Order: sequence, then structure tokens, then C-alpha cells
Amino acid sequence: MDYYQILFVISNLVFISYNYIIYKRYGLLESISTSYCSLLNDKKLTPNYSFLFCLFCWFYAIPATMMASDGFMFFSFITFVGVASAFRENEFIAKIHQYSAITAVVLSQLSILFIYQMWYISVVFCIFAGIMFLLKNKITTWMYWLEMAAYFSIDIIIFKIAFIH
Repeated sequence: MDYYQILFVISNLVFISYNYIIYKRYGLLESISTSYCSLLNDKKLTPNYSFLFCLFCWFYAIPATMMASDGFMFFSFITFVGVASAFRENEFIAKIHQYSAITAVVLSQLSILFIYQMWYISVVFCIFAGIMFLLKNKITTWMYWLEMAAYFSIDIIIFKIAFIH
């Protein structure tokens, strides 16, 4: 395994493990970000493990950012999402959290479109995002599925970088 492949494995192992643990403990949440609140309010966990959300964001985003040498660097906005994890406690933090997440997703899709020239991935993502947005009143976990779609679209590019070069 070369350097890129190791980073790919680390990034995906962190993402999949964190989401699996959260799902097993709390079920399907409204979004990945709400896992911070679930960890924070979990009285069974001593000490408080809410900081794991921040680490999750960093250990997922940093390897992906390190692999990208041509325009994918702005994916590191996800690290700001992790830093601003207490988004339900303060309006200013909520704005940082939301704008960082939106910026990360939009810029990653623009990178997929213009840098990696895999427009069809961005088109599928945008169609899915539009459908989820339209169904947001019917599907309480719409944001979670939108985050998963963003993860998979980004992961395809990271896989290409790591294994296909």
C-alpha cells in the first residue's frame, strides 16, 4: 500500500466506524452533526465523549485533504464543522457550523465538476439533494441522507486518487 491508499483507508475507517457506533447506540439520527448532541446528553457515558465528533471530523477530513493536491483542499472546511460542534448551544457557533458544512459540500462538488471532470457525480448528487430537500417535511433524516450522498460522491474521487491515480 502506498501513502494515498493508507490515507484512503484511514479516512473511510474513521467515517464508517464512527457512524456505525453512533447508529448502534442511538439509531438513525437527523444528521451526523446531531451525534454530538447525543453524545453530550448521554448520561450513561462517563466521562463525556462529545469531543469524539470533533475528532471524527478531523480524522475524516485531514487524510482526504492530504490526498488532494489539486483543488480538493477546501474539503478541510469539514474541520470547522467539527470545531463548531456545539451548534445548538449558541447562534454564532450554529452559523459557523452550518456555513462550514455548506461550503465544504458545495466546494467539493465544484471540485468534482471542474478539477476531476466527473460532472455526472455532481449531477447525481444535486438531483438527490433536490429530492431530499423537497421531501424534508416527510423524511426526518433527510439531512443525514444528504450527508451520506456527499460522503459517497467525495469518496469516489478519493478512491480514484488513491488507487487509480
